Amino acid sequence: MTEFMASRGTKLFPTKDWPEARKNELITELVAIVGRGAMCQIGTALPKHDWDAVMSAFVKKYLGTPLAVCVSLTLRTALRWLPADLEPAERVRTVFDQGSPSAERQILWAFNGEKGIRETRHNDYRLGSLRFDDKRQCPPLQAADIPALLHYQAIRDKDHEQGRIREVYATLARRLGEKNVKMRFMDEEALRSHVANLKKAGLF
Repeated sequence: MTEFMASRGTKLFPTKDWPEARKNELITELVAIVGRGAMCQIGTALPKHDWDAVMSAFVKKYLGTPLAVCVSLTLRTALRWLPADLEPAERVRTVFDQGSPSAERQILWAFNGEKGIRETRHNDYRLGSLRFDDKRQCPPLQAADIPALLHYQAIRDKDHEQGRIREVYATLARRLGEKNVKMRFMDEEALRSHVANLKKAGLF
């Protein structure tokens, strides 16, 4: 989707750009397809400036990077949505798009940390394996790109909405079809609450 939305100079559209109206029309069609086929649409957004404002060096050392925190919180959202009584054969396998070695290390670190907490503290074994795949060969990752793109655009455009984040997310949910849409925005207040809850639970 990154190449599609910034088509100039890419292999997808070597001759000319698509007009924005045509791109948006196709996105709307794809959103409807994803909405019909996806069981749940989950995502977490964390503004870097809020992260820098809230997190001390000690907390950053424990929690890792903003990417790692988003992975952990998204997994928690998914586990709250999933049935609590999955059989061992029904363990959820997680797939991420291939990225830089640094990004993959952050994702793997966050995944293993969350999986360990679930299993040792909550006797929750629903998380199965994690793998990285090429989204060009993985249709589920291609489908996940659609709500991820719209989520990014909603956050990017937030400042133009005078920070009315609830309205922004309500609009996003309507555009995604409102079917099991669980998008999360971690601003400064939410991050402080998250850290406080972790400390209360004795996790650091």
